[in-house]
Amino acid sequence: MIDPADTYERNLRSIMAPDPDGDIVDWLEANVKSMPGAMPGIFRVESTPYLAPILRAMCDPEIQTIVVFGAVQMGKSTLLELWSAYIAGRAPGPTLMLQDVDQNAKDWRLDRLKHIWDHTPAVRSRISTTEKSNWHTNQFQRCTMWILGAENKRNLQRRSIRYLGGDEVWLWKKGHLNEALRRRTAFTWNGKSVFISQGGHDGDDITNLWNITDRREWMFRCLACDAQQGYEFDQLIYPEGAKGGDGWDVDKVKAGVKYKCKSCGHMHDDSFVVRTEMNNKGEFVPMNTSAPKGMVGFHWNALCGQWGMSWGSLAEEAIMAKKAFDEHGDETSRIEFKQKRLAVSWSD
Repeated sequence: MIDPADTYERNLRSIMAPDPDGDIVDWLEANVKSMPGAMPGIFRVESTPYLAPILRAMCDPEIQTIVVFGAVQMGKSTLLELWSAYIAGRAPGPTLMLQDVDQNAKDWRLDRLKHIWDHTPAVRSRISTTEKSNWHTNQFQRCTMWILGAENKRNLQRRSIRYLGGDEVWLWKKGHLNEALRRRTAFTWNGKSVFISQGGHDGDDITNLWNITDRREWMFRCLACDAQQGYEFDQLIYPEGAKGGDGWDVDKVKAGVKYKCKSCGHMHDDSFVVRTEMNNKGEFVPMNTSAPKGMVGFHWNALCGQWGMSWGSLAEEAIMAKKAFDEHGDETSRIEFKQKRLAVSWSD
């Protein structure tokens, strides 16, 4: 028979013991043995260096709310997935993770979250064997984690939450973001809210919350003059002769597009090596210095992707979107390019 006093003492010692693992990024790289998706294997932040400052902000006691606007297929959801492992393994507390709808939440839990938990020994050992878990209520030692959809208002009520995570918030119903935030009232001083999204529409809840934050922009340094600057699509320079009387030759564009430094005019080649070097000294720089303390935002767009789309492919996508609008008045592709690739909200 297990002695309750021994269990209490063991748990108390675990809580009060000095943290031997230190930095969250170091801990994740040492403990997450397998990542789901297109690039399986142990977690390494080097291919997505813009994630590291955000992960560290998730552990900063001075930060209460984080809003992330990022390009699609560049690791946005990974932030919440890794955070869920960190919470269960190192900082237990009542947690609510939200997708847009219940079915997507269920798939997310089964296909990605559970994979990470099962391949992180420090988390797997904390999965409760005495309390029943199901797809939406997951029991760990001293930690209950709910995985639910934000479309159902009942999912956003009743619970008192220390950690609140929201994914694809641009899809949420009006008012549901604020409803979710109310779940953290009891943990204002030692809790955290993290909302992840592509660009939405001006005036929606996630854009309004983003505008309140300090809006940190991912910056690079020119490989020639070391001038710090943000990634701007207008700095892509198409090769001479790529546009003729019949329009753009997208093959020439893809083969010859370069990125021009705003300071010295240096032309950066479109290659994995160059994009990696540009990111090596990358950092987030606040654009809104009047933001309330503890309200932090992070933004990156597809131009900084090392493993993602080349600048040439992004240029081709932009050309085709403009062509659809010019020839047919179809604005859909332009809206999607701005929201998904540039990760900014659309305004008419």
